[in-house]
Amino acid sequence: KFSLKKTIDSHVNEVRDLGVEVGATGLAVSALRPSGSVEINNRIVEAQSLGEWIDSNTSIEVIKILPNKVIVKPKC
Repeated sequence: KFSLKKTIDSHVNEVRDLGVEVGATGLAVSALRPSGSVEINNRIVEAQSLGEWIDSNTSIEVIKILPNKVIVKPKC
């Protein structure tokens, strides 16, 4: 029998606390395959595409916001 001797008090950053809104634009910091990191409003957030692969350094647009990530598409 075993148990944790420490508590884990880490948390996932909530996107709504970062001021990200639908329609915001940014840049893919990593490749999204389909998840990765993007920079929006000078902040790095976790993002996911609609299934397509997005290369790093591609301009992106936010199309949906979830509690812990944003859904993006390549900006046309």
